[in-house]
Amino acid sequence: MNNRGQAVATINVFLAIFIVLVLGVILFQASAQNISNVRNTQEIVNKTVTLGASNVNSTVTGSQAFQGTITLFNDSHLFATDDFTHVNNNQIVNGALAWTIGATNATLASQDVTITFTSEPDGFSKNSGTRAIVGIILIFFALAIVVISMVPVFKQQILNFR
Repeated sequence: MNNRGQAVATINVFLAIFIVLVLGVILFQASAQNISNVRNTQEIVNKTVTLGASNVNSTVTGSQAFQGTITLFNDSHLFATDDFTHVNNNQIVNGALAWTIGATNATLASQDVTITFTSEPDGFSKNSGTRAIVGIILIFFALAIVVISMVPVFKQQILNFR
């Protein structure tokens, strides 16, 4: 092959590598930015919720569920867990997943209360295997980008400096 043909082939290879790397990095970044919602719970502290009437549930949006115990209090005191009910029912309210909380006695009815709980954000995976494997998938995706970008270099033997 003449020098001009070899130069064109080299430029084509580098152009292909550049396109693969740019698209790979864009897809990698788009995939990686949501991993924290899939893997990690969030501690919600002092969120204000207005309870409904007695035995009427109110929805808490912004999280699909809660974990552990919920602390509920207002300006005057901390309420016992039998003063309110909470249900992990993963219902959809205004296009977002939510769970419900309600007063079981007239003391809490229609009050603004502050709650503290551990939240499972939208997109959280309850399956521990999924939470573990999602990071490994991204590592393999990054390795695939590197391998795919190196294949044309080895095929064209650009690294042969003879």
